[in-house]
Amino acid sequence: MRKLLVIVGPTGSGKTSLALNLLDKVNAEIVSADSRQVYKRLDYITNKLGANDDGLNIKRRDGFWIQDGKAINLYDVVDITQTYSVSRFIKDAIGVLDTLWSSGKDAFLVGGTGFYIDALLGRVPFGNVPADNDLRANLLNYELSRLQSRLKNLDERFFMQLSSSELQNKQRLIRYIEIATYAGNVKSGQEWSPLKTRIGVDVDVKHIGLKANNAMLYEKSDKWIDWLTKTTFFKKELSLVKNTKNVSETLIKGMIFREGLDWLDGKMSLEEAKSIMKGRLHRYIRSQLRWFGYNKQIDWFDISANGWRQKVEEKVLRWYS
Repeated sequence: MRKLLVIVGPTGSGKTSLALNLLDKVNAEIVSADSRQVYKRLDYITNKLGANDDGLNIKRRDGFWIQDGKAINLYDVVDITQTYSVSRFIKDAIGVLDTLWSSGKDAFLVGGTGFYIDALLGRVPFGNVPADNDLRANLLNYELSRLQSRLKNLDERFFMQLSSSELQNKQRLIRYIEIATYAGNVKSGQEWSPLKTRIGVDVDVKHIGLKANNAMLYEKSDKWIDWLTKTTFFKKELSLVKNTKNVSETLIKGMIFREGLDWLDGKMSLEEAKSIMKGRLHRYIRSQLRWFGYNKQIDWFDISANGWRQKVEEKVLRWYS
């Protein structure tokens, strides 16, 4: 039976750091589940690299990194002109997992993009409907309430079953509208993850979650933004995005990039941009915690508690033994 350790938690909780340390004890590789770290040439704004990573020995390859001799898969998968979707993630992740398991290695699925993780594990459905870029471009201009109203008109039964987190997620609502428009209703246009048939049959899944109180998580994210915006990498990566034609709309509308580009264009001061970034990141952290909170299989560890890393390691190693 193959084992899949899933490490989740909000931005800044130390998921990747924990996973890298555990690789010293387990014959495994990391499979990243992050919707932004798949982009090439964007290492700092997407938080693949941080303030304490200057001394790392990193070998970049298409689709993965070797960091101090340890593999992190699904880094640097696509160019910034490409749109990355949950369907693409499912395909890429299954390919990596099959390769690892065939070679006798286990895998750590690590990330904060809860929809990607749950779609892969079969906890939520993902759409088999192809992307409609014209429809998406139009819907991006809609206010949240208008998106909700449109989805309700298309598929009221599905709409009434959505969680509060999903109702506040514009990208998710746009995708549901896209599916319902194409297939008549959301259910008809969805399929379960191909990995779902393997869960509970030949794959043993263990969920570990990292959390802290909101004040601590906000402080950590604020310090990261303060550090990031002082670096030369911040302006360099923003300039790359600005000067590249046909950059993915999903990317440039996302956190950090939208405010950063407005600052680069002189539309706001750096302090104004930082304030908006921090507020959006706080909301995203709350959204991540709500999303992961629905999964009752997660064993949670408070990163503010003494000895939490040792407790995680002991639990994981007992599970592997």
